[in-house]
Amino acid sequence: MTAPRAHGLTPLTRRTAARIVEYSASSDMPVGARLVERALAEQLKVSRSPVRQALHLLGTMEWWPPPNGAAAPSLSPVRP
Repeated sequence: MTAPRAHGLTPLTRRTAARIVEYSASSDMPVGARLVERALAEQLKVSRSPVRQALHLLGTMEWWPPPNGAAAPSLSPVRP
C-alpha cells in the first residue's frame, strides 16, 4: 500500500516544482522569460507530465501564471 498523497500531488511533482524554482532563481533567466515545458523536462531530466503538473502547482501558488503562457517569476516579494 502506498502513502496517501496530499492534494493528489506526487512527491515527483513537488520535487519538480522545487527544482523549477531553484533553476529559475539560479539561472540567468530574465523575469518574464517564457518557460518551455519540453526544455524544462530535458533540463531537469524528468518527463513532461511532472513538469506540467509542477507548473500548474506553482501557478496555483501564485508564483506565475499557469502553464499556458507560463513565464519566469519575479523573485521579489509581491506587494499588495
